[in-house]
This record gives sequence, structure tokens and C-alpha cells, in this order.
Amino acid sequence: MERAPTLPGSMPTELLPATSREHSRRVRTRLMEAGLHDGATWRISPAPFLLTSADLSAIQSLGQHLQRFTLALNRLYYESVRGAQPTWVADYLDQGKPSDLIAYARMNRFRAALPDVIRPDLILTEDGFMISELDSVPGGIGLTGCMGQAYADLGWPIIGGRDGMVAGLARMIRSLPHEEPKPLHLAIVVSEESNDYRPEMLWLAARLREAGLPAQTVSPEDVTFTEEGLFLDGSTPLTALYRFFELFDLKNIPKSELIMYAVKKGRLALTPPMKPWLEEKMAFALVHHPALEPFWTHELGADTFELLHRLMPKTWILDPRPVPPHAVIAGLTVDGHSVSDWKDLGNLGQKGRRFVNGARAACPWAMTCRKPNGPPRWRRPWPPSIGSRASSRNSGRGGTSP
Repeated sequence: MERAPTLPGSMPTELLPATSREHSRRVRTRLMEAGLHDGATWRISPAPFLLTSADLSAIQSLGQHLQRFTLALNRLYYESVRGAQPTWVADYLDQGKPSDLIAYARMNRFRAALPDVIRPDLILTEDGFMISELDSVPGGIGLTGCMGQAYADLGWPIIGGRDGMVAGLARMIRSLPHEEPKPLHLAIVVSEESNDYRPEMLWLAARLREAGLPAQTVSPEDVTFTEEGLFLDGSTPLTALYRFFELFDLKNIPKSELIMYAVKKGRLALTPPMKPWLEEKMAFALVHHPALEPFWTHELGADTFELLHRLMPKTWILDPRPVPPHAVIAGLTVDGHSVSDWKDLGNLGQKGRRFVNGARAACPWAMTCRKPNGPPRWRRPWPPSIGSRASSRNSGRGGTSP
């Protein structure tokens, strides 16, 4: 598959061996100086990943389609709650979630709130891109930003520019509504569960400060609360908070209730919003469910729906409830035959196992089946929680285990 730089004046794709080694060394040194590389013997490329013009155009156009999808998914959930769309949609998306989080997320004041960052995890195939996941709390912003600067300083043309990651995040934060006349001050709150990403968030906060945006990376414990709002160091008022912790970990986040209260009272701008239905892998299954096709076509338009239907691998929600004898699992076939019982997949031979089953293994909302080459877990009795957050994804064209 062709890979070539996309911008005028770009460097040659073939570097002399000595130049390649020097480029890799300099990038590695930059990452280590930034605290983003511990000296492990990873192989660091002497060049950034090079995109064809067609790939770049496809990625750039994907953003507006994913924005429409996120808006439509949010609307689907609310309409399901009030019965305007199938109620099983909200029932599935709410399973395993704390009732207080659901009630909080459904508040009218948050109805229009959407993530400001939507990162698709893309798999490159011979037939183009496939999306394995949509992440609104992605790691890698700081690491990618640092690498972008390092490669740009070596002369490589970086999509978005040398400081594109930092500049983009700064624009996003400045666009958040915040209490006037308080000056904008951002806290990037990193949980213990996400602690591996703390170094890059520290780097990111430092770059934001250099760009003129007051920002600090902190732990939840560092935040203090008064009736006037949230503070750092007992005196620095916070007006914006970037949530770098997962909602499934919310019960383990110190002072999460205080953060939620400050947001509810309008004293703090929060991104991404605390809407668990926007952070579910089962959204892919909803895209492929035939009963929802009229909704998606109406909300997304035929072109966007067709594109996402192709880019998002076929996905099903593993539901242990029996399927009626006259029914089948929509869209699921094995060797050309429809399937009416998930347990039928457990009898497949080695060549027939084209399915990857799973959800986030660390997530208490999830039940994971991740061994396509071993004895499938569903041969054992169904655990009571398996319907809470598990999916089976066809890996024939890029489906992956999350």
C-alpha cells in the first residue's frame, strides 16, 4: 500500500542509515527529556507515519461524520428514555451503571453536552480504514504532541503543524463556557487508574501555560471545594476541568461528588461530559441494528450512515436471554446460516472462529470473552452480569478485541 508524504517540500521517504539512526536518537532523547520515555528499548521510527493524500483526506473528512454520529447517539439515548425510540436502547446503555450517575447525566442542563475530543482508533486495511473504537477520553495527546514537535524540528511536515496538538487543545479549552469575571484556569484531573498517562498530561499542561493558558495537571485529591467553587492550593479558583478519568472508575475518584456538584451549579466547565452512554463500545452494535436504521438514516443522512456502517465493524451485544424459536440474531451468520443462540458459536471449529468477544477488561461494567483460539467462555453457564457490557465483534474486516 502506497505511503508517501502529503505536503509540499516534505523530506524523502528513504533516509541514509546514519541519518535514520540520528533521527531516532534525537526523537528518543526528546521523549526522555520530557519524561515520556523511560529508556526502554522500543524501536523509534526515524520518520513520522506518512500518509497518502487520499488517506489524509479521508481522515480529515471523518471528523464531521463522527461529530454527527455522537450528536445522533446522544439524541437516540434521550429519545429511548422517553419512549420515542426503542426503550431497549437506553436499557442496554444503562446496564451496570450507578443509578445516581444515570440521574446526574440525564439532567436537562447537560442534555446538549458532547465530548470536545473524539478520537477514532483506526486500523489500516487493504480496503481502507476501519474504526475499532471511539474514545472521548483518549490517552496520547501529550505524547503525540511531543513527538510532533520532535519530528517537526527534524524537518518533517506534521499534519496540523508543529504545535497542532497543543494549539487545538488550547482552542477547545478557551471555547468552554466559564463563570465571568473569573479568569480561565484549567485543571487536568488524572485519576490513579490513569496514572500511566500523568507524565504526558504534565507535559501538556506545561505547553498550555507556554501558550498563555493557565493549566495544571493534578490528582483529584488536590482539588478543594468551597461554596464559591473548586480551588487548587486553597486559593487558585478553577473555571475549567479536563476529565482524564473513566466513568466506570468514578466510585474510586476522590472528591468526584464535589466536582459533579460544582459542574451542576455552573461554577465549573467540564469536558468531556459525564455521559456514560457516549463512552460505550456497544454503540457500534446500535449502528448495525436493523431496527434503528431509519433513525440513523434520518439523523445522519444516507451518506454518513453508509460510511459509518462500513467503517464500524459488525458488532452484536451479547445478551444471555433466550431468543424466541422463530427468531434469529440479526445479521449474524456462520457459514451462511443464521444464528439463533450465542452458544452455537462455542461449537465452531478453528476455521470458523472469526469472532472476537470482549470489553474493557479492567471495567467492572464488563464481562470479557477474549480467547478466539481457546475454549469460548460461553460454554460455561452465563454469569448474571454478562449482559451488562459485552460485545461480540466480527473480526473478518478489522474487528478487534477492545
